[in-house]
Amino acid sequence: MNSVRIKITFQALVWLLLIQPYSTKTVEPSWYQTYFNKLDLACYTNHCSLIHTAQKIRGSALVAYYRSTHKKVNLDKAICLVKSKLQEFEPWLKSVEQDALIAIKEKYHMTDDIWHKYLAETEHVKNGYKKGLLHNHPDATHDPSIPADILKILTALLHHNGINPKSLTIKMVTDQNQINENPNTMALVQSFITPITKENPTIDPTYIPASIEIFPHINNQSSIEKVSFYAHEIEHLVQQHSLTILILEEYLNHYYGVKPEVFAQTAEYHKLSQIHEAQAEIFSAIKNPKIAYCLTALRKKYHYPNHLYQEHFYHLSTINMLWKVHAWLEFFHNNGLIKKRNEWVTKIKDCCNSLKSLLIKS
Repeated sequence: MNSVRIKITFQALVWLLLIQPYSTKTVEPSWYQTYFNKLDLACYTNHCSLIHTAQKIRGSALVAYYRSTHKKVNLDKAICLVKSKLQEFEPWLKSVEQDALIAIKEKYHMTDDIWHKYLAETEHVKNGYKKGLLHNHPDATHDPSIPADILKILTALLHHNGINPKSLTIKMVTDQNQINENPNTMALVQSFITPITKENPTIDPTYIPASIEIFPHINNQSSIEKVSFYAHEIEHLVQQHSLTILILEEYLNHYYGVKPEVFAQTAEYHKLSQIHEAQAEIFSAIKNPKIAYCLTALRKKYHYPNHLYQEHFYHLSTINMLWKVHAWLEFFHNNGLIKKRNEWVTKIKDCCNSLKSLLIKS
């Protein structure tokens, strides 16, 4: 009897470990992720492979857990729970971004009046640019030398994010110096604003076409990697990360004499940049299971130097796993509903046949 109890207790503990952290917050690191962060970066791919395997086990355990605690017809509630877990990433990363911005405000002793002016103006300019991304722009051009497959992927991702491809410029990078200076860059999104001057103390919210610059190295990448890089850059455009930094640089330069090149060397700038890079992948992953799969596959092999490492991969692989759990639950739910519907159809047919028999007899 004691051996049976020990076995049951052990199974319960294993079960809790597998579904952890779903009893708390999705974005909290797991016990093994904390361990991996202490190890040498040279083992990055090995660590990510182990994390990936652990995520498969956790995903299977989570599907089994929801199947055992929900009837087939009620699996829609479990599906909603999984969706809510996916949505936990956005407010978390938004909050982290706000903390990073506040750290910059405090570093340069920005007054509350100037800070609130910066926030209001940034929001105003972003709203103007969001509208601009919806419409054709006469100054936007598409480089005819862009390979057809690349343009197809880019156009599909832009439409998926509600952006009009003809609102921005898409071009191939041909400057060899620029290519040599960016050997690991596959694509780059750039936004542009009018600077603050004595004559114009505010930034014009009129949209200036953004650009997507494609580096020739991308041609050597797989389709999964191409989707990953483009989804990453387009999410920067969706979140308007460049505007956040460009307008902040204008304010620091105009009001406090801090040059952009000096600001770019600070730890606070680097922290904000890291958060934006994480948002570019996490936010695009929680919107689409295919993109989550592609980004997870990419980061399983490659880290983002000085920006994204194993913790980021853990979050991406968690999102990918949740999307797979979501798909399995939808499959079981839909099959359950079909089975239930067929049962009701059979019952109705039986009733009709019974009624028909009674009418014939009468």
